[in-house]
Amino acid sequence: MHSDPGFSFGLTMRLLFGEKANRIAGAQAVAAERRQWFRRAVRKLTREAGSIDTTTRHSEMLLSDLGKIDRSIRDADEPEWMTVCAFLALTARLLGYDMLDGQRHHTPTFHRSPEQYYRENRKDPQQEWLDERNAIRVRRDLVHQLKEQGFDTFQISLVFNTSEYAIKKLIRG
Repeated sequence: MHSDPGFSFGLTMRLLFGEKANRIAGAQAVAAERRQWFRRAVRKLTREAGSIDTTTRHSEMLLSDLGKIDRSIRDADEPEWMTVCAFLALTARLLGYDMLDGQRHHTPTFHRSPEQYYRENRKDPQQEWLDERNAIRVRRDLVHQLKEQGFDTFQISLVFNTSEYAIKKLIRG
C-alpha cells in the first residue's frame, strides 16, 4: 500500500469498481464520501463471498468477518482508514480481484484434504479406513472396466495419473 491515504483509497476502490472509481482519491478526505465508498466495497465483497463454493461454516465466517468490517466502518467515529484499505484490498484479492478494472481475474477455490474432512467428521473411528478400502475397490473396478474396453496398463496409468506398477497392483488385487 502507498503511504498517501488518498492514493491507497483510490487504488483500493479501483480494484473493485474499475473506472467508476477513477479520480476519487479526494473522496478519502471527506468522511461521508469515504464511508459511503467503503460500505459499497464491503457490500460488493459480501455478495462475492456469499457465492464462493465452500463449506457452510467457511462461508458463514467470511460473511461474519465482512459484517464486522461493515459495522466498524458504520459505527466508528474515525477508524484507521489505512488499515481498512489494506484489509479491503486483501479481501478483494482473496476473492479474485487482481487488476484495477473492477473485474475478477481469478476464481478462488477451497477444498478440504482428507485429514481435514476426517477431523471434522469423527463419528466412526474406522471411517477413514473403510473409505480408503472402498476407494481402492472402486479404482480396481474402473481399471477392470478399462481393460475390458481394450486399454493397456500404460494407458490406464495415464488416465489415473499414476504409475503402471500401481495399476498392475490394482489388477492383481
